[in-house]
This record gives sequence, C-alpha cells and structure tokens, in this order.
Amino acid sequence: MNVPAGLKVQLLQVKLGSLEQAYLNRNEFIVKRLARLTNISSNTGEQMGMVTISVDSGEFCLPIADIVDISSEKQRLEKNLKKVHDEKILISTKLENKKFIDNAPGVVVNEHRQRLLNLNTEYDKLKAAVLRFSALG
Repeated sequence: MNVPAGLKVQLLQVKLGSLEQAYLNRNEFIVKRLARLTNISSNTGEQMGMVTISVDSGEFCLPIADIVDISSEKQRLEKNLKKVHDEKILISTKLENKKFIDNAPGVVVNEHRQRLLNLNTEYDKLKAAVLRFSALG
C-alpha cells in the first residue's frame, strides 16, 4: 500500500476482552506511539472502508478508505491474485503428471503439495481482499 510513512491514523476498537482491555488501558501511550495512531476509540457501527484486525479476544478496525488509493490497491491485489493463480495451475499440473510423481523424490513431491496448499490459502485471502476493495469503490 502506498501510505506516507509519517501518517498517523485512528484505530477503532470493535470488541476486546476485559483482560486485553486492561492491558490496552495500561499501555495505550506505547501502543499508539509504536503503531503510529492518533487515538484509539470504540466503534460498533458500520465498518465499510476499513480493514479488520482480529486478535485474541478482540477485533479492531483501521479506516483506510481515506488514506489508500483504492483503485491502485485493487489493481495490485488483482495482479498478485493472477500471479498466485498461475502458480497454482503450474504446480497442480505437475502434481497431476504421473511421470513427475513417479520420478521426483518424495520430498520434492511433498514440497509441491505443501506449496499448493499454501497457495490455495493465499489465493483465498487475496480473493477476499479484492472483493472488499471492490465494495469500497
């Protein structure tokens, strides 16, 4: 994302467990400074134009619609999505090739299978991100 390095943003707290809330209250100054936040406030309303950050016992949102060029970020994500898709096809083709399975060492075949699983996960995340950015504009 093309975000100015010195930019400070607001963090919206959607929900947080009581133990984590106590920790945040004690360390708010440090968290704000390290995360470059202007403030941390509560929000339970609409979350359009925001990125959701899930943590143990909680959820936060960063409003990004005003600080990120939505169209260029969507294009970047779509480019990465295509790259991951192409690599998935390449590895799937290899794994469907009986000759590759028979001749390649078991370690290599297992590495390809694991890589395909990782690519499937990455593809799903990128696809979801593209859909979220499409909803923004």
